Amino acid sequence: MQMKLGNLLAAAIVLTITACAGKAEKDPQYVAAEKCADLVITKSKALAEKGISGNYEFTSKLRTTSTSDGPFTSTQIRGIPYATSTFLDNGNEGSAWRQCMGQLL
Repeated sequence: MQMKLGNLLAAAIVLTITACAGKAEKDPQYVAAEKCADLVITKSKALAEKGISGNYEFTSKLRTTSTSDGPFTSTQIRGIPYATSTFLDNGNEGSAWRQCMGQLL
């Protein structure tokens, strides 16, 4: 019985390590962009529910990053969360999102 319990424990540890290894951590800029986009959309929805006319949109901006290590180059294309809102942008598309980003970073 002890041997089976030991094997079960070892298998659980291996599965946990394997599952954690596959999770990519989000960089701080991405997390801030996501929070700001959510904030702009949430505030815009609240204003729309009050009957104020306007538009809002959640989208993403593609960003390419490259890193080099000697003869090897790695390129990654990532969509950065972005939101626009005529409720909050005051005629300057994306300004509410950019202002939020400036406060978080």
